[in-house]
Amino acid sequence: MLVSSLIALEFSIALFLVSAKIANQIWQMLATLIALFYLGISFIFSPVPIEVMIAIALLNTTKQIHILNHNN
Repeated sequence: MLVSSLIALEFSIALFLVSAKIANQIWQMLATLIALFYLGISFIFSPVPIEVMIAIALLNTTKQIHILNHNN
């Protein structure tokens, strides 16, 4: 279960980072939705409560990345 959770969390992190770099809004939204799906899957498989805090920190960080990218 822990391995499945970590794999889903890694996919989620990768897709959030990719969505920050995409210029097309439709593809950016699609990548973000898939990342949120993998984040939800990660919560389902998560036996470790600390992972929830990591995911929340990831969401806050990606919001700041999107704001910084749109300002430039």
